[in-house]
Amino acid sequence: MNDQKMLELTDLFCGAGLASSPALTHPEEFRLAFALDRDLESVSCIQKSHPSARVRCRSLPGAASLIPLPNAATHLHASPSCVGISSARRDANPEAKHDSLLLLAWAIEYALEFAPPTFSIEDVSAEEAQGLCAHYKRLHPENFDFAILDASAFGAPQRRIRLIAGCVDIIAALKEQAAAPRRKTVAAAFAEASMPLPASHIRAVTGTANPKCLRACASEPAFTVVASRAPIWCDADGTAVRGATVDEVRVLMEAPTSLILPAKKADAMRSLGNGVCGGLALAILRAAASAPCRETWTPPPVHPDSVEARCAAVEARARAAVVHATRKRMERSKVAKLVAERGLGFSKRQKAEAVERLVAELGVELRDGRE
Repeated sequence: MNDQKMLELTDLFCGAGLASSPALTHPEEFRLAFALDRDLESVSCIQKSHPSARVRCRSLPGAASLIPLPNAATHLHASPSCVGISSARRDANPEAKHDSLLLLAWAIEYALEFAPPTFSIEDVSAEEAQGLCAHYKRLHPENFDFAILDASAFGAPQRRIRLIAGCVDIIAALKEQAAAPRRKTVAAAFAEASMPLPASHIRAVTGTANPKCLRACASEPAFTVVASRAPIWCDADGTAVRGATVDEVRVLMEAPTSLILPAKKADAMRSLGNGVCGGLALAILRAAASAPCRETWTPPPVHPDSVEARCAAVEARARAAVVHATRKRMERSKVAKLVAERGLGFSKRQKAEAVERLVAELGVELRDGRE
């Protein structure tokens, strides 16, 4: 870290506190100052893990006015719910998709409006989330960026792909680290934790004995830990040994033993599966602590509107952004379908060029070439 004072974390949609767990493992560098989540049990856990933090059990965006205004030591982090767009629990209900995108858009709008020295946002890497972030990157290229990162590149013993958005300086630092990955196998992680390895292989939660669904613990990281089910330990031929325990999943998530989790196994698994791997969380906070933009940050001038009015405006802009992104996605999909139907003889490149040409003619916004 630089010579700045300790980084003070504001953790929104905090869950049981995996994103802020570096404050437990590196208390000389980070402190959890404020945490908010709508789940009472998660809030109870995080209060026990961080007794000095201010913790609130409320829902966002409604409770946005409770979030403390930033100071020079603040880092704002948000992990909005992704149920409606997650590939693990994709809900066919369009309202669930809209709600997940709204929370992501709100987190971005809130960070841009209240302008803390640094901020980060974690979400699933779903196409809809990428499209929304690409929209904001075009609008705010100097203040916002995002990347799709694999937590295994930051030392996690599992392949966990996530979208990380935030300040340009933070994303640049994370991309640089990801370019020189430090991989860790399941076996190495368990050895570091002084825990016995339950089996030679680990299986995807939806997998079978198919070799593609197996990972060798001695040479590979595990599949992504999910919130709904525990990974399966198995033999080399795919024969199940048993499901992973909470403590074993804790190792795969790099969650410190000092982090308090819910007492019930299902609730603890949900907290872990919805969290941020410890190595990636640490990389985010260290990138925030050393970000050049922190050196030049000054408190924003006093705003003429009240905090409540600004929060209401943030929510309104977030809703408009989701409507805009959803409409543009539908329009572009229609164009792509039309080209596919009319251009059966086109090559893949010709189809892509035709889509872009038609989209430009129709005035439909492109999303960095991603459908």
